[in-house]
Amino acid sequence: MNAVQYGDLIISKTVTHDFGTDYTIPADKKFEVEVTLGLVNGTQVETSVGTKTVANGRITFQLAHDESVTILNLLEGTTYSVAEVNVPTGFTLTTPV
Repeated sequence: MNAVQYGDLIISKTVTHDFGTDYTIPADKKFEVEVTLGLVNGTQVETSVGTKTVANGRITFQLAHDESVTILNLLEGTTYSVAEVNVPTGFTLTTPV
């Protein structure tokens, strides 16, 4: 019999600017991250920033430059997708390869 396996999902945010390191990203600039999980609505999910409740298959976080959040103890095989939504004016979303 196989033991149930759990894992953590770490989501981090890095902001870069065309001016490079000569530009300081404002510490109060927050970016909305939406995580879609293959979990039942109403499921309580433990994270590094407190408990979140899955609603419409999703949970959301606000992250600033160089911040991260961890979703803890996801059951092995739980499907997920991560998207940044409502990108603030003056910023362009790019996805690292």
